[in-house]
Amino acid sequence: MRFEYRLLSPEELAKRIDYAILRDPTPHRVVEAVEEAEKLGLRAVTVFHTMLTWLEGVSRRVLISVVIDFPSGASHIEPKVKAVEQAIAHGAGEVEFVVNVWQWMKGNRDYVINEVRALSRIAREVGVKSKAIIESSLLDLSTLQEILEAIAALDKEDRPDYVKMNTGWFSRGVEPLEVALAAKIVKPRGMMIKASGGIKDGFYASLLVALGADVIGTSNPSKLIRDLQEAKKLLS
Repeated sequence: MRFEYRLLSPEELAKRIDYAILRDPTPHRVVEAVEEAEKLGLRAVTVFHTMLTWLEGVSRRVLISVVIDFPSGASHIEPKVKAVEQAIAHGAGEVEFVVNVWQWMKGNRDYVINEVRALSRIAREVGVKSKAIIESSLLDLSTLQEILEAIAALDKEDRPDYVKMNTGWFSRGVEPLEVALAAKIVKPRGMMIKASGGIKDGFYASLLVALGADVIGTSNPSKLIRDLQEAKKLLS
């Protein structure tokens, strides 16, 4: 894979950002985030699936993506299936489910693949895009590679549209090598990548995009965009 770093323009980055409202959310803050996302030209706002009712009656032109079983992913398949179905019924534009890496680490690989297959298929059947969140901070690169390869090997109707690393709720966020590894494995299968967790500035976001990330998840989009605006002024 060829690597070429290029600093994104503020507008380019904005179109790739999913604005995460997952820490200390309130109904007022979620509505404000939707308004801010529209103003900044962001890609989406990410909330817990139970918060969709907070947006009922709210005029919005931005995509709403919801997280399922976040951040641990340790629930059984059945409640995850129900949560995905409820989220779609309440108007979720995308669903992001946390993969049960705990089962994978215990050796129950078929369980994990069946989970990914079931949740991805529900979304795909109704035209809603899905993201499989892999908590890479709990894994070494070889285990992450195994999970990525297993997901990429699924038939198109059974695999998610994106893989995402990671939740940002454990020991660290996403790392560049993880994005590069994912790009090598899933891009040839027509899948996309979301990088999230620990992305503190626009320069790091630009690096992750150069390595293969299609979407950037952050709780502070204005900071990332402002970094690139200031860089543009200095370099022009």
